[in-house]
Amino acid sequence: MSIRPTLGRMAAVFALGVTGTSVALAAPMVTDWGYSLTTEWITSGPNAPQYTSGGGTQVNTATVLSWGANKTSSQNRNPAHWGGSSSSQRRSGLVITPSEPVSDTNLVTNGAAVDTHTITHYNNEISNSFATLRTASVESTLTLTPLLPDPPYGSGPLDPLTKVFTVNFIETPNSSRCPDTGSASVCDDIFVLAAGGLTQSFDLLGITYTLEIGAPGLGPLGAVACGLAGAESDCVGFRTPEFRNTPVTFNFRISAQESTTVPEPGVLALLGLGLAAAGMRRRRARG
Repeated sequence: MSIRPTLGRMAAVFALGVTGTSVALAAPMVTDWGYSLTTEWITSGPNAPQYTSGGGTQVNTATVLSWGANKTSSQNRNPAHWGGSSSSQRRSGLVITPSEPVSDTNLVTNGAAVDTHTITHYNNEISNSFATLRTASVESTLTLTPLLPDPPYGSGPLDPLTKVFTVNFIETPNSSRCPDTGSASVCDDIFVLAAGGLTQSFDLLGITYTLEIGAPGLGPLGAVACGLAGAESDCVGFRTPEFRNTPVTFNFRISAQESTTVPEPGVLALLGLGLAAAGMRRRRARG
């Protein structure tokens, strides 16, 4: 999911004191944040969903990707209508909830993770004649607002952080046991986040903050499962059994450490020589 994040107004600011042995201190660490997060499927351009060849109907919206049997336009977008008595009548899909941004003021630096959006895989066994999702991309845009303490961080929220995650997905056949030994059913479908890294960092007034994205159950799948999904061998993701709805609620946390910038040894040496010279001059004056 990858576009490099950009975060504006992130210039390092240093305060230089001239009392005793001075050090340059960063601004106070932000302890409490407000945030607003949007999570949407990318539906156009090079990161638009890609499907295998086949029939049926595919739906691509900001919150719903679905494929399988053709129903009415509204039913194709509504998981409540994706069932059926046979594989030729069913649909599968991936749905993001809630559809609106998630926002709150409960994010604490070095504190607990906060839940955001849920992606649910509605995994119905569908006919092999239908096209199925192969890859898609999720774009998450996070806007952070420093709340506490109250130093001059600016008059409003920081520029948004945007991260694009690529989803590799495979709808596996269930006619025979697949080579993925971690599969709970005959052959679990495989949902992979080929993220290249679920952390990213940014600097604010001399302190580096790190965002960590996670989810319960998200972890390494192993080389075989990753290969089946067309992903790198060290991919992370989930297995989703047939005839089961698997919700995955994502979360994120922010961490940082107080940092100080100490003058380089050469500067300290020069300062020491200057003080020594001043002392010698005083002694000579007294003599």
